[in-house]
Amino acid sequence: MRNVAVTAGVDALASRASLLRQGSLTLPPREGDLYVFGQPPGSDVNADDWSTNIVDVGPFLVAELRLGPFLVTPGLRADLFLVKGSRSTPRVGQTPGIGSSRLLPALDPRLSVSVSPVEHVTISASGGLYHQPPSAEDLGPVFGAPTLVLSRAAHASAGASVRLPAGFDVEVTGFFVSLDDLVVRSRLPTPHLAAALTQDGEGESFGVQVLARRQLRNGFYGWIAYTASRSERRYAGDTSFRLFDHDQSHVLTATAGYEWREWNFGVRFRHATGVPRTPVVDSFHDTTAGRFQPIFGTQNGTRLPSFQALDLRVQKAISVRRASVVLSLDVTNVTNQDNPEEIIYNYDFSRKSFISGLPVLAILGARVEL
Repeated sequence: MRNVAVTAGVDALASRASLLRQGSLTLPPREGDLYVFGQPPGSDVNADDWSTNIVDVGPFLVAELRLGPFLVTPGLRADLFLVKGSRSTPRVGQTPGIGSSRLLPALDPRLSVSVSPVEHVTISASGGLYHQPPSAEDLGPVFGAPTLVLSRAAHASAGASVRLPAGFDVEVTGFFVSLDDLVVRSRLPTPHLAAALTQDGEGESFGVQVLARRQLRNGFYGWIAYTASRSERRYAGDTSFRLFDHDQSHVLTATAGYEWREWNFGVRFRHATGVPRTPVVDSFHDTTAGRFQPIFGTQNGTRLPSFQALDLRVQKAISVRRASVVLSLDVTNVTNQDNPEEIIYNYDFSRKSFISGLPVLAILGARVEL
């Protein structure tokens, strides 16, 4: 059929990992943990070594159907994950380890629809399911859980794009993502055997993105992208969500450039909301450890200050016989903005300050193209 195009294929991926871990059961912290930067490990230490094999075979089928003014693209992906681990329980003396082997199936339908009601305007919507296997580092019987299964995400988005005169394009897209079976740390004071991690995590992300772009014209080009979003997490059964540790409410990136002969000049501005942090509201002296311990306030109840940076780039291409040598100079954080990247406290948590990012940094580079 002339109005139907079908694409079929198979993706395959295999990985093997051998891991050795020694130290604290709770450091480095996982997403959702209450911690302060530089926090020393506690007395809950252990050691483990294990190996994993994860194989994914995923046949997929995608069709494009032209139904009048609509372009409909249904798709289906069927994954089969083989997850093998060398140990299903912690090591006990010289007792031989008992491994584990599981087949984890996943069926992911997906659909997108687009239509152009008038010239230069396109309206689209899409949605689908996605699955991913557990990470090899989370499958250890001491620090993780060998029985972890697939995590699931449901994506949905809708938007419109408009092509304007003078080479300008504007796109607006709203999105929503629902997350289930996320790997989180067990909330039990004493977790069950080989179950330091569970899949009781849930989450959602939603927001809108606006993109304005100018195609290369008369040597000038550029684009501006702005995203307003919110990402939240919770344990299954909780009545309310909390902010995701890496949530950024506002992200703005603006880039402009000019091409003249073999020269290319560019400028970029970046602005982003600081990520959440849990404030320390008090402390107490731990006589056993001989140091002060923090008392935390509302989880992710504060944020790092916003990030801002202005970057410049100059590039020149030089022809040398049959080759092209491209010289470039990149200068990041031209205004020497003091961008905080982490909160640090003094010994008794009575004062705090920030660790800042890089100051002005110039990088000179060269690339040879044959």
